[in-house]
Amino acid sequence: MDEAIDLLAPVLDEDGMAYCLVQVTEGHGRDERVLGLIRPGRPFRARVLERAGRLDEAIRVLRGSIVVRDTVMVGTLEDLAELLVRHGRMEELHEQVTGPYARHTVKHYVRALRERDRDAGVHRSGAVSRGVPMAAD
Repeated sequence: MDEAIDLLAPVLDEDGMAYCLVQVTEGHGRDERVLGLIRPGRPFRARVLERAGRLDEAIRVLRGSIVVRDTVMVGTLEDLAELLVRHGRMEELHEQVTGPYARHTVKHYVRALRERDRDAGVHRSGAVSRGVPMAAD
């Protein structure tokens, strides 16, 4: 793994190389080394921060990367929404959905609400299904 890091480190500013470094090092215990190589503020850094258990810092990185040179980075908005869903941060996701970029994140919020309700076994009627289809009202 260290050999791959050494190979990618000098070319991290080239297209896709930081992404490759993040991908190839996942699960190999090299997150702190990778964080030392990826420039602060780069969205790929958020993924490594999340892996390292530094969730609040990952969220700050993504929020700071939403607008780049007057361009809304839709992928970054979606990455942020998915991160918030993975960690059950529904209040923060709700803030995203009610903010200026709602149209890019609302689908993640709706999906998370559906999954939460499905996991709880609750339907519109309030009945618990236990896996049995409910009859329409």
